[in-house]
Amino acid sequence: MESFGEYLKRLREERGKGLDEISQSTKIAITNLEFLEKDRYELLPPRVFVKGFIRSYVEELGLNPEESLRLFDRFTKVGEVPNYEGEEHPVFPREEPSLSFISRPVFTIILTSAGAICLVILLLTAVVRLFTSGEPAKNSQPEVTT
Repeated sequence: MESFGEYLKRLREERGKGLDEISQSTKIAITNLEFLEKDRYELLPPRVFVKGFIRSYVEELGLNPEESLRLFDRFTKVGEVPNYEGEEHPVFPREEPSLSFISRPVFTIILTSAGAICLVILLLTAVVRLFTSGEPAKNSQPEVTT
């Protein structure tokens, strides 16, 4: 009896399509398609994504995805394809939300406002210097004639 990955590979080869062709049309990384065909579910993202990959893969071959998804559920035991709901995924680590002031939107607004104010001051200084640079300088000491 063939595995689910062998089943997908057989379907693809019967249609005369390559993995790179399916990868380009479905926008699924070729490594994920290879993992599917080799039954390496531990290296794939969570089950919901794997089912989406299978759906797109089979639709690209012009077949009914529902039948293939039923076969996938029959071939894989519960727990064989990682769910990663309560644990950290080895490839996509979950980031804890930061509570620091810097990561809050208020900080971004304050920083942007400060930058805008500095830009306005810089432009005003340039305009003032532009219009006052043509005038002769006035000495603070009066001229003495002898």
